[in-house]
Amino acid sequence: MSGGKRGAIDGTLSIMVGEPEEVFKRVRPVLEVLGKQVCLIGDAEAGQVAKAILSTPPKKKDWKYNQKKQYLGELHNARRKR
Repeated sequence: MSGGKRGAIDGTLSIMVGEPEEVFKRVRPVLEVLGKQVCLIGDAEAGQVAKAILSTPPKKKDWKYNQKKQYLGELHNARRKR
């Protein structure tokens, strides 16, 4: 999850899920109440990896941070095409 306390209150969290697809399909309606962006990015523990990557504090022109965001975007897009 990403979005902090305000995101939780407003229901605007970004939720990155690492679960088998059949589990994700069952729990997605509940997660959509909590967040605007709900995406399956891989199997178990993939959501934790995504959170760890995105929680790395960015620096102004931090190319590694931008690479990480791009990688997560590509991973998400690849999952959506399946």
